[in-house]
Amino acid sequence: MGEFHPLVSPLQTASATGEHGSLQGLSDFWSSNHAQNLIPAASRDNYTLDAWRAPERIWVRAAHTPGLNPARQKIGFYLTNYHLAANQDAGVTRHQIVNYYDQIMEAVAADLSFDQVLTRAAGHAAIAVQYNHKENHFDGGAYQVNEDFAREYFQLFFGILSDRNGSDDYHENTSIPNMARLLTEMYPEERRGAASATMIYENYKIGSPLEILHHTISAGNAQEALEQLGPLAIQHPDSLNNLPIIIVQWLADDTLSDYPARQQRIRDYWASLDEKNLMTFLKGYATSTDFHTGERIKYYSTFDRSLILSNRMITDVQDAVRNIYDPQGSINSSGFSVFRPHHNVFGAQTGEDAYGSSEYFLRTFNRFTRDSWRFARTTRHEDDTLVWEKDWSGLLPPAESGFSCLTAKTVGEWLWQRFVADGLKNFGPLERVQVYALINNGKDAAATWHEAYVGGVAYDSQFSETELSEGGGLHEYYQHQANACVFTSTREERLEVADHLGKAVNFITNTPYMFFQEGR
Repeated sequence: MGEFHPLVSPLQTASATGEHGSLQGLSDFWSSNHAQNLIPAASRDNYTLDAWRAPERIWVRAAHTPGLNPARQKIGFYLTNYHLAANQDAGVTRHQIVNYYDQIMEAVAADLSFDQVLTRAAGHAAIAVQYNHKENHFDGGAYQVNEDFAREYFQLFFGILSDRNGSDDYHENTSIPNMARLLTEMYPEERRGAASATMIYENYKIGSPLEILHHTISAGNAQEALEQLGPLAIQHPDSLNNLPIIIVQWLADDTLSDYPARQQRIRDYWASLDEKNLMTFLKGYATSTDFHTGERIKYYSTFDRSLILSNRMITDVQDAVRNIYDPQGSINSSGFSVFRPHHNVFGAQTGEDAYGSSEYFLRTFNRFTRDSWRFARTTRHEDDTLVWEKDWSGLLPPAESGFSCLTAKTVGEWLWQRFVADGLKNFGPLERVQVYALINNGKDAAATWHEAYVGGVAYDSQFSETELSEGGGLHEYYQHQANACVFTSTREERLEVADHLGKAVNFITNTPYMFFQEGR
């Protein structure tokens, strides 16, 4: 979870990232006139925290710039946009949301227990503004408080819905009201600017302890009280039962509710951890049969899909520096934004939201058909000067054993695995023939064969797997497409391959297999 991770994302040049990979550090570097800053001078002001949508812009660039750790951004996005959601549309300032993200990820990277991570979030200015308990105070012998965050601290942060004995009365009449009282005399130093991310914790004006979750909390101020309460909350029976399921569902498994035995194994593993460390838990889950089972399905949200596609298209740091495959445009054009969760405190758009939306499918289909140039372009000019060229040649696999050249079959399998990553399970003959033809000719199979005067094949011809299989009428032509050579020795060849691979990617991204991840 560090800011940099050379195995996950090797650093091509420090000029793309600077030395500090926090959102604040990246903002400082990318908006600066530092001699090593690769961001074009005309775009640098967009990364100051005073710029419109700056936190989103910084995060999106961080998530797809080679050298920065994309796994950190994935977990950070989940925590700040879903599990511990704070919303700029609720009045949370740019400085608050950036500092909130950095503080949480600093805690995760430091291997703090998850209750400590949640405590850091609960005491942050972004949450105080989100739920408005910054106005909670004790005045004239009475508490003047709201119970919004008092309730969501238990429910959304820890998964606690009731008393440990299953009683709603104690939870509603004791824990929640006293939690609201705990959250008094805490507020941001300023309403706007950098100081808005700094919290002030006044000493409690009364010294009486508060009973919460059947425990007595006695502290000098709200921060001290939160630090006492966190370890108790994470061991609550509801939290032990619900929190690990919440985490796994959001990150990895939309089918989990259908498998009680799988849920119980996840709960048992979480309970077995003496310290409830998020990354220890996720590492254990990620190496389990419950993650790798073919029954597991995780639908991609707009954010997931846009970042996967953009990141896998990047072959050089200049692709990211010049925003060639800008994922923010894809996200925003679908009506969503980072740090402005669609469901407010209940989180951003889910994968199930996206998968069940015909409008989202239509936008996606149009983006990769009507606007197919986005992935197929090969050069960029500014003021008649060439500033960028696409080059896949350094990443392509070696020629297959027994072949004198790199074939479309080898490139096609590599490309499918790069984007779909299903072990070629779903790369069947109908998918293969289209990808091979696009790699070779930049046109689909029917158009390729029609123009080659293959008998009876029109531009709009449809064909079956039977026709492509051995003995079928199109088998010979299918094999010819598979075994055709792909050359990248000259500049002209590299640009042609880049154009053709971009068109093949457009096809791959519109297959059903780019809308979800399947365990295997």
